[in-house]
Amino acid sequence: MFVQLRNQEGYVKIVKIGFSWTMLFFWFFAPMFRGDWLHMILSMLLGYLTRGASLFIYPFVYNRLYIMGLLAAGWGPLRAEDREILEMKGFRVRSSYTYQEYSGDHGHSGAQSYSGEEAGQGEESWEEEEGYLSAEDWEEEKNQAVDAEWKDG
Repeated sequence: MFVQLRNQEGYVKIVKIGFSWTMLFFWFFAPMFRGDWLHMILSMLLGYLTRGASLFIYPFVYNRLYIMGLLAAGWGPLRAEDREILEMKGFRVRSSYTYQEYSGDHGHSGAQSYSGEEAGQGEESWEEEEGYLSAEDWEEEKNQAVDAEWKDG
């Protein structure tokens, strides 16, 4: 199961919830390629101190630790579905994360934008707004916009 997280600058990361196969097969290289230096060093130290035993335990908890670190660093769920999945899996998501429709230059809406507003303002205002698209509707609008651009270009 995957969720999309977005920071305030607009960068989006797709992260996996659950067992980390990349951590099992590639050990400390998995966090290194993600830019997760803390867990890279931690996995190397634990691997050395436990003589490799932690290499079979760390993959069970790594993705959870990685997501918790991203949430603590200001990343938030991109869509309401992502928020629901995170909460269902036991992650604590700040209530100040809001979702707003983004209307780009290409005439289609549906891409969600993220803003970290002050606590108490965000969630209620988002729920009152009209125009939220489901993942399927968003994909359909995106594909239509790409087709229209392809025909024009």
